[in-house]
Amino acid sequence: MIFRLSVRFEKFLIQTIYNYPLQSKQFGCENLAENNTADKVKDGIANIGPTLRSYLRILKLARKPSRKEFMTIAKVAALGILAIGVMGFVFYVLMDIVPEYFIPVRT
Repeated sequence: MIFRLSVRFEKFLIQTIYNYPLQSKQFGCENLAENNTADKVKDGIANIGPTLRSYLRILKLARKPSRKEFMTIAKVAALGILAIGVMGFVFYVLMDIVPEYFIPVRT
């Protein structure tokens, strides 16, 4: 009886979570998993062509940035990294110094 309930529960999960329609004669757990995996593999193989075409389209549009563009991007990235570092240092100092004034030391 326990196995029967678990198979029904698994069918319910597969139908609701994956939106995968099951036939009434599929009761074995292995059979359901194989069919679902096989369908996903077939869908993945069918989608390779359009995905590669979209990647190629983007690569054709891409170009090498000029020196001025590169330097601007590098400066903005460096400022962002510096800002994050300064914020981290400030938080570290605050967490190191401030608790001494608010937490009484028990001796």
